Amino acid sequence: MYTLACTIGFYTHPFFVLTLIGQIAFVLGSWLFDKLNKQKVLFFAIAIATTFILYLPWTIVLLTNFQRALDTTDWSRFQVGLLYLIKLWILSFTSLFIDFDFGFDNVLTYALRLPFFLFVIASIYVVCRQTKRSTWLFILTSVVVPFLLLVLPDLISGGKRSAVTRYLIPCFPGIQLAVAYLTVQLLLTGKQLWRGLFAIAITLTIVSCTMNGLSDTSWSKDLSYSNAKVANIINERKSPLLMSDRGDDWTNLGDLLSLSYLLNDDVRVFLISYPPNLEKIREVSEKEQSDVLIFRPTSALFSGLKQSAIA
Repeated sequence: MYTLACTIGFYTHPFFVLTLIGQIAFVLGSWLFDKLNKQKVLFFAIAIATTFILYLPWTIVLLTNFQRALDTTDWSRFQVGLLYLIKLWILSFTSLFIDFDFGFDNVLTYALRLPFFLFVIASIYVVCRQTKRSTWLFILTSVVVPFLLLVLPDLISGGKRSAVTRYLIPCFPGIQLAVAYLTVQLLLTGKQLWRGLFAIAITLTIVSCTMNGLSDTSWSKDLSYSNAKVANIINERKSPLLMSDRGDDWTNLGDLLSLSYLLNDDVRVFLISYPPNLEKIREVSEKEQSDVLIFRPTSALFSGLKQSAIA
């Protein structure tokens, strides 16, 4: 069953490897500190090996298209400041419990989340202090190991891998287990204060989830934050032609797929190769009777359009 679960995890998303590495760290820690039965370690190793064998067909696909995978994730290696990373860490880890979005740089967004963030830290601390080693070691490796695997490359070589909420999903189950443990411990005291705070927290969670469900965008969209607004601007034009290339950060194709669900049926999309064929662009533009719009062009395309007086 564990082998099957791991195989499904890998075929769901390659970043499941972060979860698996965390569990490997747990088993090794249990083996070293708690003298885990060698036979159990062997069975675990066999399960992991079997998982990799079952994942081999897709591994071949990944290796064959490795350069393409690097190119399409090149945006994650863009340099960002430490403050930007810290903001996204707070937003990501607290979004499990509260997710009001008053703007990325609005102090209120973080002020409402700060108590929840501190409660997460306190929960992990209490779990490490009050539970047996196998319990806290499992939760700690589930949270810390995947997080460090994303954070360290960002801090050493630069990038924003750890700022992408969906990449941090392997950390979330451990956080939820820790928070659940401390919540139950507080509720079992029978004090009305903790029950009242729990009711308030649940209410805030439901309200923020409802507002999120009705919102056009969210801080977690990052580069795609303004897609809904962009779609409205394009839809205001009559039968426009939308031109775009890959984008400097390689994200344009993904955003165009996202926009396609929001654009009117009369909007046409023209994808430009890289490097751009300016003669082809001029030919298409001169034939066009309606508005021609350029969506987030690369610097090469933008310079070419200006020099050729096309835009």
